[in-house]
Amino acid sequence: MEAMLKVFKLHRSVHSTLLSSRVTGVIRNHGAKTNLESLKRLQKSDPYVTFGIKAVETAAKKHAFTIPKLIEIVSASLGISADRFKQDGPGFIDTSLTGERLSQMMSIIEDTIAHGGKIVLATAHPGSMLAYYLRLAQLIVSRGGELATTSAPVMIAPYRWIDSIDGVHVLTDEGGLLHTHDSAGFEHFLSELPSVPALVVADHGYAGAAINRGIKTVAIHDVDDPGIPVAAYLGCDILAIPMNDNQLNQPTATVIDAVLAAPDNH
Repeated sequence: MEAMLKVFKLHRSVHSTLLSSRVTGVIRNHGAKTNLESLKRLQKSDPYVTFGIKAVETAAKKHAFTIPKLIEIVSASLGISADRFKQDGPGFIDTSLTGERLSQMMSIIEDTIAHGGKIVLATAHPGSMLAYYLRLAQLIVSRGGELATTSAPVMIAPYRWIDSIDGVHVLTDEGGLLHTHDSAGFEHFLSELPSVPALVVADHGYAGAAINRGIKTVAIHDVDDPGIPVAAYLGCDILAIPMNDNQLNQPTATVIDAVLAAPDNH
């Protein structure tokens, strides 16, 4: 009961925003069929759902996980029961759990700043998440933190670059920002940094690249993104935050605004 009261205290100021912005609660973008299919793909070490995380792919190749075990891992990371994960219809993310993880993220960022560590921000989902990370970039700089970046965009493949928008790294083809699940390109980008960052806050394969390099990582994962929860289960240095990542930038960014307005984060 004491733990439950603590969670309520942490999140009462952001609870309604997490629901109204549709990053938690009922997730209509993906349902049980899609979610279960992603687990089958992980069993086959499909990089689209493993995000290139070597620990996850190694475990999958060793047949370490049954589908029931993967359901147990992912449903726990979403804050729901295994039965609800398998239930027909849309997916679901527990609002209190997401709020708790966002609060933990803030603590990790503050601790990294206090110790003078450099932070990398990156999103492989710029169509819905760029504004969210830009809010974080503003926060980090305003509190005296240092964002790690390169002096110029890094070419990772023909007509593909990792570029920086006010400290947030994204994939571009020069004409547009791209969505990707790939990790290899961002691993190359990380190798081009002058020094190893203390923290990476990212999603998709960009989080996977940081995990592969042993960098402390905060990673968002949707209901159909099993690679991140499984990496956390395997003991990788990662804070997994369940959030719907398939919507527009403006409502998603309100989440950070609400978290920053919460009394515990001043």
